[in-house]
Amino acid sequence: MSLIKESCNGKDDFSDHEKLGFAVSCMLMNNNYSFYHIKTLQYWTLEAIGQKQFKILFDYLDRPLGYITWAYLREDTLHRLIHDPHYCLHISEWNEGGIMCILDFCCRPGSAVYCLDYFKGVTPFANVEKMVWQSKRSGRLMTRKNRMQRK
Repeated sequence: MSLIKESCNGKDDFSDHEKLGFAVSCMLMNNNYSFYHIKTLQYWTLEAIGQKQFKILFDYLDRPLGYITWAYLREDTLHRLIHDPHYCLHISEWNEGGIMCILDFCCRPGSAVYCLDYFKGVTPFANVEKMVWQSKRSGRLMTRKNRMQRK
């Protein structure tokens, strides 16, 4: 039995509102989200869910463990996103380019390594050549290249 899974009580297909509820549950367990403005749920989390660019993980007791959101961006959009703190993606920008950008990753304290190990092995993350994210601590753009993908 796996300790991390994408199903809850045997169910793996959830409504958008259920997914949003699971995301909020994860946020409530994480102190980094204590000042997260509620309106950002609409702009970032709910939009990612609508774009089918959201994954939720559960623990072996079927409790929400963590979630991740992403977009496929062009270079210029990625630049605006990183350098303009007020920039919000337009609906047309979520799937406009070839760079997979992790927009949000939130999990229960102490479970980040396990969640990230799980995500590395599943679609779409296992198949992507390069993914980027902005470090919350340093603000720098971080890059991960898939070493397993050789042609």
